[in-house]
Amino acid sequence: INKMGAGIAHSNLILIGEHSVVYGQPAIALPVTILKTTVTITSSKYGQYIENNEFRRRLDLMGDEFEGIRQLIMRLLSKFHSSKMPFSLEIDSNIPQGRGLGASASLATAIIRAFYDLMVEKGYMKKEAREKLCFTDSFEEMEKFIATYVPPKAREYHGE
Repeated sequence: INKMGAGIAHSNLILIGEHSVVYGQPAIALPVTILKTTVTITSSKYGQYIENNEFRRRLDLMGDEFEGIRQLIMRLLSKFHSSKMPFSLEIDSNIPQGRGLGASASLATAIIRAFYDLMVEKGYMKKEAREKLCFTDSFEEMEKFIATYVPPKAREYHGE
């Protein structure tokens, strides 16, 4: 059975203060929920692959335009001591790239959600620990989460 993780994240549109947000200043932003990215990760027998409707590439052979995604995935795998774990990651998105709609942020969020779900499915993280992670649009939930945060524990990957 292919164990899998899935993550979904929607687009956003920053109306005023796009650069301010980077420096912790206020901005006016709106969620664009009809535009979204879905990432699905499945176990595979060998290799680490990223695919969408245009390509299928090995993680270690991705070009410079995907370096940010590659680094994110490598850091997630490292966090779970699973850098050799074989998988296939499929990206499905209707968010236009380079239009200021948060396509990169949406992709990163969906990848993180999918990897954490995969780690629960494969037994590297307990479901209770996964539930301690906060993915929300609510400022109240964020504040509560930050005030009570305890990092989850993960086990190491030793091959299967």
